[in-house]
Amino acid sequence: MLTVTAYVCQTGQYHYTDDNKYMDSEYMLHGGKDYTYFQDYLDNLYQQRDELQADIDDYGDILTRDESVDIGSYVNLKTKQQQILKLIESRREYADKIEYIGHMDETFNIRAWMISDRGYEVILGKKGLYRRIMVNLALICGFILMSADAGRLERVSGMILFEHSTALGRNKMRCNKYLSCITITIIMTVIICGMEFLWMRHIYGIPYMNAPVVSLTFMGNKLGMGLYASGILKWMLLHMTIWQYMLMQFIMRLVICLILSVGIMKITRSIKNIK
Repeated sequence: MLTVTAYVCQTGQYHYTDDNKYMDSEYMLHGGKDYTYFQDYLDNLYQQRDELQADIDDYGDILTRDESVDIGSYVNLKTKQQQILKLIESRREYADKIEYIGHMDETFNIRAWMISDRGYEVILGKKGLYRRIMVNLALICGFILMSADAGRLERVSGMILFEHSTALGRNKMRCNKYLSCITITIIMTVIICGMEFLWMRHIYGIPYMNAPVVSLTFMGNKLGMGLYASGILKWMLLHMTIWQYMLMQFIMRLVICLILSVGIMKITRSIKNIK
C-alpha cells in the first residue's frame, strides 16, 4: 500500500509553467480575503492599453492627412501595445477570479477568497482523480487480504481449536478479532492518507486552508449541480473551509475502509462456519 501510494503520488504529478508559478506566488503574497491588489493591477494594465491605443489613433489621424510621421515611434507603440495585450491575456485568470468572487457573493452571500486553484485541483479536483482511485484501491485490496487471510491462518495453524476451547468463550475472542481489525484499519488508513497528504503538500503546497472551500472555482461550480443542488451537501459546501472539507473526505474514506474490512472478516468467518 505504501509503495502504490508513493508511486501514484509521484507519477501523477502535474508540472505547471513558470507563468503559472509566478501567479501562484502573487496569490501567496497578495491573495486572501482582499483582492484589491489584483484589481488595481488589472486597472493599471487596462489604462496602459487605452493610452497606447489613443496614441496609435493619433498616428492614424496624421496618416489620413498625408502628413509625415516618425515610423520608428509608431512601430514602438504597436510593439508595446502587443506586449500589453499579451500580458492582459495571460492575466485573464485574475479577472475571471474576481468575477467569480462577485458571483458567489451576489448569488450565495458567501465571500470567497482570492486564491489559486492550482495544486488544489490536483489534491481535491478532477486532475487528481487517478491518484485518489489508485490509493483507495490499494487500501481496499490491503484490507480485503488482511481480513480474508485472518480466518485462513487460524485454520491452517490449528489456532481455531484453541479458540473454541478457551475459557473466554467464542464471543469474547470474536470481539477481540473485530477490535484488532478495526484498530489495524484505522492505523493503516491514517498512515496511507497522511503519507498522501504530506506528499501533496510537498509538491504543491497547501496555502489558505482556512479559506472557504468555494474559494476554489472547481468546488463552487458544483453548486446547483447534482447532489449539490440543494440540501445538506449544498449547505456544507457553502459553509466549510478547505481543511474541514479535506477532513470530511478523510473521515468518509476511513468509514468506508472500516465497513469493508469488518464486512469481509464477517463474511470469511461465516464461510468458515459453514464449512
